[in-house]
Amino acid sequence: MAEPADALVVEAALADLARIDADKAAAARAGFDSLTWGEGLAAVTGHALADFLWYQLPTKWMCDLDEKQQVAAALGELFHRLGRTRYADMCGSAATADILAVYEHDGGTAGFKAYRSALAATGLQPPDLPGVLEWGSVMGSDEASAYASASLALEHAIDNGELRPGQPGWRKAADQTTRAFLNSSRDGIPGRTGIRSRCWSFC
Repeated sequence: MAEPADALVVEAALADLARIDADKAAAARAGFDSLTWGEGLAAVTGHALADFLWYQLPTKWMCDLDEKQQVAAALGELFHRLGRTRYADMCGSAATADILAVYEHDGGTAGFKAYRSALAATGLQPPDLPGVLEWGSVMGSDEASAYASASLALEHAIDNGELRPGQPGWRKAADQTTRAFLNSSRDGIPGRTGIRSRCWSFC
């Protein structure tokens, strides 16, 4: 469960939003609860948000495209109020709008392909390292935990300016970050960092 202080910060942001737009606040709460599984703000990562916006929202939510876009926009407003600018930008990005539209108009296969392409461009997807580790299309709990933790290491590198997706050489930097993370493993399990994680939806 979320820590009390964490929950209070989110509730205060939602209450502030509700004073302006109650429907948007309700959409933001629904999106946030679905994204975090009740674990609070500390559970949010860039990869988990991408997975929610670009896979869970378009395939699991039984509502029309306009409503899905409203949830994404409302969640972005919540993250803006929480000072999570990069997450807010992802919610309001052209990629999110385009992927939601692809699922709606071209079907699940095309939508999933668009999701995977967009995810690869974020720098948040741990790359395969031939001869070291290649991530499975279906992951057990240990591999899923390592994958999630490696993705978080990449996200930290992005936040620190060490990894700049889209800039020359960024894929090499992602490889180096992932390799360094795996080399720091403990107890014989790559990526065992103590971070609680769940398997991504495509596992």
